Amino acid sequence: MRSSQRDRERSFAESGEAIAEVLLSCLKAINIPESLWYLLYTIDEVLREDESRAAHFLRVVQRNGAECAGREAEEGKRWLEYYKPVLRVVAGTDNATDVPSLHARWRAISVLRVLLGSDGCEAEELLAAQQRQCITEVLRTVARESRSLPDELAERGATAPTSTVLTLRAAAVQASLELLQRLLMLRSCREFFLAARGLELLVSAPLLCPRAPIFVDTPLDVQYRAMFALWMLSYDRSLGSRLRWETVQDESVTVYSASRPAKGFVRELVAILRRSQKTRVVRVGLLLLRNLLDTGLNQQMIDVGAASVVETLSAKAWPDPDIHTDAEHILAVLRRELVALSNWGLFRQGTFSRRSLPPS
Repeated sequence: MRSSQRDRERSFAESGEAIAEVLLSCLKAINIPESLWYLLYTIDEVLREDESRAAHFLRVVQRNGAECAGREAEEGKRWLEYYKPVLRVVAGTDNATDVPSLHARWRAISVLRVLLGSDGCEAEELLAAQQRQCITEVLRTVARESRSLPDELAERGATAPTSTVLTLRAAAVQASLELLQRLLMLRSCREFFLAARGLELLVSAPLLCPRAPIFVDTPLDVQYRAMFALWMLSYDRSLGSRLRWETVQDESVTVYSASRPAKGFVRELVAILRRSQKTRVVRVGLLLLRNLLDTGLNQQMIDVGAASVVETLSAKAWPDPDIHTDAEHILAVLRRELVALSNWGLFRQGTFSRRSLPPS
């Protein structure tokens, strides 16, 4: 793959499927870690150059999976053979600190992000099994790194090699969340993700409210990617009941405002919208809030002051005009809810304010 970009484009245009089959066959056959890492680097560069090439890889896997399905007693057993080496690299080890293996993990997740996130996969039952296994490994990676990274990044006096290792581990978290963003567009993946307690991981403090600068600064904007994944999940209308908790019952689902534990997810989401200055964070936060309307969370939104926060956001100038559209929709629903409540009901809940008074 040392040819020029023009030569690669011509080669893939003429025989893209054959090239993909060679690369995937090597991927399945290689056992030497260093050779596997180099091959992953090559595939990742090919796909980064043009993500539409993923279609060639997908056709090869689909064709071989269809051929194997009839011969295997356990349907789809050999379907996973192509990606098992990649999943092994993604899983890694808990004490992997050398730069090459961490770089390989990042590349492996990046490859899966494109290959398993391609459009048109939802109807493929065999590929869904592959996606489920991938989600399991990615959740383990994110959980492992998000638990330890913030403390390690906060330590002072880190040497240059250590900084490189931490940066690569943070990049792996970012790539993992990008992969989840794509997979969660598929209904079957959303159902499995929720069953695997992925929701609790997304609303945990290190991802939803990161304190480490490397998790906040662009392009490693973990908060945005966690909220994007939550937005994908919010298309499941049953999600509202899972986010209705108002008291901390399990440390694994605790989110934070500054240094204080929040009482619930809705409260934290509104707090993020109140203090964030990033257009894309505000945009996806409003989209998430909009999807959660009328799922049993309207009252909580009113209780935590969502209406005033959204009203303030609506009054600001944003480069994305859709922010104002979403803000107005949310306000209309919450105002309708407020009208339905009596002033005495508002007073009892502690939400009575001048805004609640009827115009004189």
